[in-house]
Amino acid sequence: MKNNKKIKICHIAHRLTGKSDGVFTHLKMLFELLDKDRFEQILMYSGNEKNINSYAETIGVKVYNIPELNKKIPLKLFPKMLFYLKKEKVDIIHTHLVKPYIFSGLVNLFLNKKLIFNYHGIFLSKKYYSKIERIILRFLLNTLKLNKNNKLAIAPSKISANELEMEYKGFKKILYYYNGFKVNMNNQVDQETLNLIKKNKKDYFLIGVIARHEKQKRLDITLNVLKKLIENRLNVFFFFIGDGPQFNETKNYAKEIGVTEKCCFIEYLNNLPRYLYLFDLILFTSEWEGFPLTIWEAMYNEVPIVSSDVGGIKEIFESENCGITYPFADVNKCVNIISDLYFNREKLNELGKNGRRAIIEKYNEKNFKEFFVQLYTEILNEK
Repeated sequence: MKNNKKIKICHIAHRLTGKSDGVFTHLKMLFELLDKDRFEQILMYSGNEKNINSYAETIGVKVYNIPELNKKIPLKLFPKMLFYLKKEKVDIIHTHLVKPYIFSGLVNLFLNKKLIFNYHGIFLSKKYYSKIERIILRFLLNTLKLNKNNKLAIAPSKISANELEMEYKGFKKILYYYNGFKVNMNNQVDQETLNLIKKNKKDYFLIGVIARHEKQKRLDITLNVLKKLIENRLNVFFFFIGDGPQFNETKNYAKEIGVTEKCCFIEYLNNLPRYLYLFDLILFTSEWEGFPLTIWEAMYNEVPIVSSDVGGIKEIFESENCGITYPFADVNKCVNIISDLYFNREKLNELGKNGRRAIIEKYNEKNFKEFFVQLYTEILNEK
C-alpha cells in the first residue's frame, strides 16, 4: 500500500439513535480522532436519524441509510450493500454488533475485503435472540469461515475478549482495547436541567443512572435498589438519564413501587460529561455490557461507580480502584455497597480521584487513537 493513499473504512451498524447509545459514542471518537489525511470513514446504518446525519455531514463522514439492516430476512440488503461497498472502494469493513457483522461477512465473500467484528458486550445471547434466531445466525456465522478475512474481532476490554472467545471459536484473532475518554471542550449545557440537578444536590446524595431504557439495562432492578435505600432511610435521589423503548415502562414501575418522589427521568441530555461532576455516584444494574462509555466519563469527572459484575467492568475497577461491582441482580449487596459509600465520604473521594488519575495516565484518547491507527494499518498490510 502506498503511503499517500488514504485508508478507507466503512463502519456498519444498526440500532443507532445518536443519543444514549454507546456504539455511536464509540463511533464519534473514531470519526473525530483519526487523521483525515490518512483515513476516510463512511457510515452505513439502519436508521435515518437527523442528528446522526447532520453530525456526520459536519465532520465530513459520508452516510448511507440502509433500513434493511433491521430486517429479519433482509433479501434486498445484500445487493444494496454490495453496490455501495464496491462504489466506495473501501479497504476495511468495520462492523458493530452481530447482525451487521454477519450480513457484511456474507457480502464480503464476494468482495474479499478486510473485515472487523467489534464486540460491544453481546454475541448470540440467549436473553437477546430467540432460539430460532440463534440457530440461523450460528449457521450463517459458520458460512463466514469460508473467507479468511472474516476472522478478526476486537473487544472493549481483556475480559470482554475472553468472553467472546468462550462463546464463539470462529475468530482467528481477538484483540482488546479500552475506549477511554475523549475530552470535549464544548461547555454547552441546558441551564434548566443543570439548575434542577444542582437544586437536588443541595438536599440529597445524588446517584446518576445513565442508560437507555432497554431490557438488558434492567432498570427495574435500579428502582428496587432505590426503594430499598429509601426504606433504609438514606437521603438519596436518582436521576435517570436516557431514552429507549422501555422509557414509559420504567416510569410506570417507579410509580407502582412508590419511589417517584425520589427520582427524576430525563430522556436525553446532550454533552452529558458536563453534568457528571454533580453526582456523588453512578449506578449500573445491567444484565450484560461490553464496557459502558459513561464509566470513562464518570472516572474523568472523579465520580465513583457501582456496577453489576458484567463485561469488562470489574477488570478496570480492580486494577484502578475507582468503583465497586456486585453480583448481577443482587439488590441487597448493591444497597450495602451504596450505603457504605454514603457514610464513608473519604472512600468515595478516593475512588473518584483514582478514576481521574487512571483516565489521564492510561485510558486517554491518545492511546485509543494509537490502537486503531495500528489496527487499521497492520491488517491492511497483512498478506
